[in-house]
Amino acid sequence: MKTTFRAVITSTLLLAVGMIYSQEVMAVDGSNIPNIRSNASTQSVAETVKSTAVCKRFSETKLGEKSTEASNKIKGYAQSKIDTVAAKRSEFDSKRVEVRAGADSKRQEYYDKLAMRAITDEQKAAVEEFKQTVEAAVLARRQSQDEARTTYRAEVDALLAGNTDAMTSISSELESAITSALAKAKTSCENGTPVDQVATTLKDDLKSANELFKSSTPNRDDYKDDLRAIADKRALALKDAVNTFQTAMEEAKTKLSLAIDPTI
Repeated sequence: MKTTFRAVITSTLLLAVGMIYSQEVMAVDGSNIPNIRSNASTQSVAETVKSTAVCKRFSETKLGEKSTEASNKIKGYAQSKIDTVAAKRSEFDSKRVEVRAGADSKRQEYYDKLAMRAITDEQKAAVEEFKQTVEAAVLARRQSQDEARTTYRAEVDALLAGNTDAMTSISSELESAITSALAKAKTSCENGTPVDQVATTLKDDLKSANELFKSSTPNRDDYKDDLRAIADKRALALKDAVNTFQTAMEEAKTKLSLAIDPTI
């Protein structure tokens, strides 16, 4: 996995929150509102103009929309990851059917050749026994392989689903925290709280939300370790299936060679 699900969602949400400390908050702290030089008689008017302009920016800020877009992007990425996995599995399963069908055909050709070499009833019986033994071994190997893959896929799906649910929940909480922070800032501004104080409080609230998101995000290394453990368990099961099959084949060949041809 060159690009992990967690890496994408983390960078996406942090990007959204990162804008807090640049464009969005700077836009609402009143720093870019033209300075109105005033004497005592016009100071109140100047403050009112500044406060009104800043409060308006709280209502018009796009930060809430951006956090929602980031959250939706996460959900879209999660679904695309699931779709990609499903497509790859479908492709693998189709190829596996083709490969097994080809192997079945080749084995039958081999059985036919053996039957042509069998002359006595004893030899014919040995060939039939060999065939039955091999087919049973092939079936057992395939069943073991299928079970290993089914278990692997189920565990991967569970891990991916758990990771997706956790990150979706965290992103929703972050989105809600951003919305609440903006609403709080807007209300404070409208109630006459000094704009500089409102902007500082907003930055602090958003910073807290960001830190909570980062601390709540599942550990990436733990996810990779869990995935590796699942893959290792599958690999071991597949290896055991092959070893068992090879042992059965060697025994069947040895028994058949004694009945027909030592060089078989």
